[in-house]
Amino acid sequence: MASGSAITKKSHSSLNTFRQLKVLVWFQERIRPTDLQATLIWAGVIGFCGGVCSILFRVATSVVHKILTGSSEPGLVESFSQLPPLLRLGIPAIGGLVAGAIIQFGTRLRGQVTTTDYMEAVVLGDGKIAARRTLLKCLSSLFTIASGGSIGREGPLVQLSALVASLGAVFVAEIVLGSVAMEIFGPLVFSSVIATLTVRGFLGPDPLYKIPAFQLNRNWEIGPYLLLGLSAGLLAPWFIRLLRATEEWAGRIAAPVYIKMCVGGLIVGGLAISHPEVCGNGYSVVSGVLRGEWLSQALAVILIFKVLATTATFGSGAVGGVFTPTLFIGASLGFLFGTGTNHLLGHFSVNPSAFALVGMGAFLAAATHAPIMAIVMIFEITLDYQIILPLMLACVVAYYTSVSIEKQSIYAEALKRKGAGDYRRQLAELHVRDIMKPKPLTISPKAGFSEIAEKFVQTRFNYLYVADNGRFVGAVSLHDIKNYLNTPELAKVVIAGDILHDSIPVVRPTASLTVALERFRQHDGERLPVVNDTATKRLIGTIAKTDVILALAGSTTRSATIVGSTVSQ
Repeated sequence: MASGSAITKKSHSSLNTFRQLKVLVWFQERIRPTDLQATLIWAGVIGFCGGVCSILFRVATSVVHKILTGSSEPGLVESFSQLPPLLRLGIPAIGGLVAGAIIQFGTRLRGQVTTTDYMEAVVLGDGKIAARRTLLKCLSSLFTIASGGSIGREGPLVQLSALVASLGAVFVAEIVLGSVAMEIFGPLVFSSVIATLTVRGFLGPDPLYKIPAFQLNRNWEIGPYLLLGLSAGLLAPWFIRLLRATEEWAGRIAAPVYIKMCVGGLIVGGLAISHPEVCGNGYSVVSGVLRGEWLSQALAVILIFKVLATTATFGSGAVGGVFTPTLFIGASLGFLFGTGTNHLLGHFSVNPSAFALVGMGAFLAAATHAPIMAIVMIFEITLDYQIILPLMLACVVAYYTSVSIEKQSIYAEALKRKGAGDYRRQLAELHVRDIMKPKPLTISPKAGFSEIAEKFVQTRFNYLYVADNGRFVGAVSLHDIKNYLNTPELAKVVIAGDILHDSIPVVRPTASLTVALERFRQHDGERLPVVNDTATKRLIGTIAKTDVILALAGSTTRSATIVGSTVSQ
């Protein structure tokens, strides 16, 4: 009786295992999202949160600006134009002082050392961003922008969005470190669309910049646009070096950050006494340039003053972005170039405003070394299809010209100072043995179907490695066993050796991560077996794709701790 009871219990256990395995396979194939689908879901959430952050930050900036100036004008330039000279001088200085004091306070926060820079978090860290310090930096940026600092709001907006992302998605590191492939580009586009629709839903469907209708009338007109791209590519490296030199010079001054930022605000205020157009990110001036409302002589003076104001604000240590000031410089450069082209061509006139628009994209591509981003961004803020052809050509020419002069982009120096190395060098220096997990779970080639099913239910792996006396011979896929779930009588005679895949790519512990990434391209799983050599193929560990990404991000120590909890495939 006892023997019969044991057999009955074993039968029930086997039946339960089969049922659980059926549910697992069904869930994997129909409900459980793939890595790409999960990434898209998180990208949509982050896009929505980023759009909401953008709206809230704009509102907060307007409120603080009204408190500082008492003006209800929609733009910084318009409100500063109505202020007396003394307030034009003092308000940026006061804003810089408050913003610097906030940063000074933030440096005294104790606790776990975690970066607030999103690029540093991805390239050098583990993708986590310090919440309190990030919010303080954004608050500091809010006072700088609201008081007229010559800097853009895109910096704090990206900080806030990156903070939201880091709270729930390690995959952000993979997105930022990846190349322009559909696995990377798709989530970025999806997140951007969600963020744009969110902002449009609250603020309206109008483009950021309203421009006159553009049309390329004659084919020869493409020539001046190519020359404009060449000019932007020649000038952008010097703008990068100017910002870098100013920041380095200010960094050598032994003074508290709030004093430096107050002085930076005083410089902006001094320039604003005669030219209030230097205040803010330059949106109103760029809008006027695109509508052809500026004379070339006056715009040339404003351009020089704007560069000085931007370097003063940036060099003082203010938190913010140089993205929109870069657009200002590009638009001014393009408008002046278009005006000069008109003088040279005589009766064959061109539209200087169109040159201003292309100049924005070309200078942005040259400064950031990101021509695709520049093309998409300019189209997004104008929604003009006709500008695409000259814009693409000018951006590409500007990019290649700039990189031939200055190898580092406008954002690269900060990461270099913080210790970021070249990705290719990191790929060559890091090895599989540095991040592999030893002693992987294996089954024997003679393992029966019940044992295989039990292992799948217990571990939730998508692949089970098969080893014969320690030698790797292949892997059994979860999806390959579904045909046996409805035929228990056949499953009773199936063993692992009958259904294994013997073409699973393997890596050696001495292989570089470059080799590991190449092997992952040949395999749809998230793990690779690590063998001692290709001859004996003794299985000594596994390596996960997630850990490779984190290792390339400079976080091999964290990778070692997270590897135990990584969901292997």
